[in-house]
Amino acid sequence: MVNKQSEKQNSYNFSNEEEYMSPQMLEYFKQKLLNWHDELLRKTREEDNAIHQGLGREPDHVDSAVNEVALENELIPGINHDRGLLAQVEEALNRIEQGDYGFCSVTGEPIGFARLDAWPIATRSIEAQEEEEKNNKVHTKL
Repeated sequence: MVNKQSEKQNSYNFSNEEEYMSPQMLEYFKQKLLNWHDELLRKTREEDNAIHQGLGREPDHVDSAVNEVALENELIPGINHDRGLLAQVEEALNRIEQGDYGFCSVTGEPIGFARLDAWPIATRSIEAQEEEEKNNKVHTKL
């Protein structure tokens, strides 16, 4: 987790008069994403190390297999989640470089500062996300 000191240094006060996705705003989100990227990398490396250190330590094959299954059940879902987030963070950083960060992938409209500040990997506006979830809910009921 990012400490309070670096959070304070990375705070940004958005003004409604400011141009959406101004260079300062883009830099704020870039730093926020880079910090999250570093945190996720560190976490996945620690989890990988925990798995590798835990495997094969049991005295016989049965105990080793039980230990391996337990580690996979406990750690693998978290690692997969973190790796998925890591990929999304990298995609968001690429969108910054390409110049389309902060705009809805469905409508092309601004996603909004508050939404991106809360979830900087968002690719849809709240309205587009709600519509997608509503459509998915309808399809799952069929």
